[in-house]
Amino acid sequence: MHTCFSHDAFQTPRELVDRARELGLDRVAVTDHHSLDGALHARDLDPERVIVGEEITARCGTDLIGLYLTKRIAPRLPLEQVVEEIRAQNGVVYLPHPFAYLRGVRRRFERAAPLVDIVEVWNSRAFYPPWNRLAMEEARARGLSQAGGSDAHFSWELGRAFTVLPPFSDAESLKRAALHARPEHDGSTYLLPHIGSVSCMAVSFINGRPWRAATRDR
Repeated sequence: MHTCFSHDAFQTPRELVDRARELGLDRVAVTDHHSLDGALHARDLDPERVIVGEEITARCGTDLIGLYLTKRIAPRLPLEQVVEEIRAQNGVVYLPHPFAYLRGVRRRFERAAPLVDIVEVWNSRAFYPPWNRLAMEEARARGLSQAGGSDAHFSWELGRAFTVLPPFSDAESLKRAALHARPEHDGSTYLLPHIGSVSCMAVSFINGRPWRAATRDR
């Protein structure tokens, strides 16, 4: 999920953490686009609950998420280099919404699948149903660890999808726990949040920065 440190999101780290507590989410992965700032602020608020991550767009256009990161990874690196950078930090390589939004998704997935630890098979923002269905089929066929995520950019999106799995405390134990993971969701995907994200992007473009970052919580 994302905070206002992403150009397309609205919730502050405080709002995200408060909502996660309200919903009883034991862990939340905060993965802003090309920034660790929001995740670090959220972790300061709730160190046990927050996993620090980043969503990185590779040169080929594929998005990868690194979990348990300690330093930012630059965008537009070759896909394999992004994976190497995540692993160099002893992080977890997570492939979000692999069949959504992009052209050439089959080719992109075939390239990325052998390199990742976890594949997201349900994304609540992947509004065209076959995208999630195809991700689930392909992950199952390859025996890959599966996860579900809300991809929340606004606090009211949290909890629409999540992953049930055994307890874990770090990257290595998450990889083991993910072998037994079960994605859960409300059965629906949503287009409307994208309209809000587009509005955030427009304001961010005008301001030259993520538009609520100045209100960040410490």
